[in-house]
Amino acid sequence: MPKTNVFLSSHTTEVEGVAHRLLEYLNQYGYTVSLIFDPLEASRQRYTKIKVRNRTIIIPRPRLGFLDYIGDSLVTVIALLFSSPLDIYVGMSAMDCLSALLFRYKIKKLILYASDFSANRFGSSFLNALYLQIEKLILKRADLVISNTDAAEVARKELGLDPSRSQVIPNGVDTTISKQLTHHFPIVPWYILAI
Repeated sequence: MPKTNVFLSSHTTEVEGVAHRLLEYLNQYGYTVSLIFDPLEASRQRYTKIKVRNRTIIIPRPRLGFLDYIGDSLVTVIALLFSSPLDIYVGMSAMDCLSALLFRYKIKKLILYASDFSANRFGSSFLNALYLQIEKLILKRADLVISNTDAAEVARKELGLDPSRSQVIPNGVDTTISKQLTHHFPIVPWYILAI
C-alpha cells in the first residue's frame, strides 16, 4: 500500500499543542508528513520550521504583527511549490489553509482542523472582517472542517459551513499521564488529540 502524503500547516509556540499531537499520530502510523510550523504572535520562538521531502529548514522571523500572516502565507506557497502531490493538507486555522487553495490541483483533501473560533481575533474591525471572509472562503472549499467545541461548530455553520463536512473533536486530557505527572507538576494540563 502506498504511503499517504500529508502536509501539516500550523501556527505554534514553544508549548506543544494539538498540531504536535497530530504530527506524532501521523508519524506513528507511517504517514509521509511535510510540515510548516510558523510562530504565533506571542511566541518567544521566532522562526518558521519547514520540513519537505525529508529536508528541514529553519527560517528566523522578525515580529511584524498582522504582516506576519502575509509572510507565513508566502513561505507556505514556496513550501507547497516544492512538495510532492498531497493526499491530505491539514491547516490548523483558516489562515493556515489559505495558501493551499492555490494548490488544489495537487491536494486531494483539504482539512481545516481549527482549534478555536473567534470573530474578534484582532484589535482592528477591518482585520476582523478580512479574517471572517478568509474563514468563510475556507469553510466553502475545505473537504472537512474539524472544530474542538460544539460552539465553534455552530459559529462556523452560521458562516456557511455545510454540516455534512463538519466534525467536532474535543481536546482531551490523558488522565493516565496527568496522574503520573501531577506529583511533580501539579498545574500542568496534558492534552492529547482524539482521532
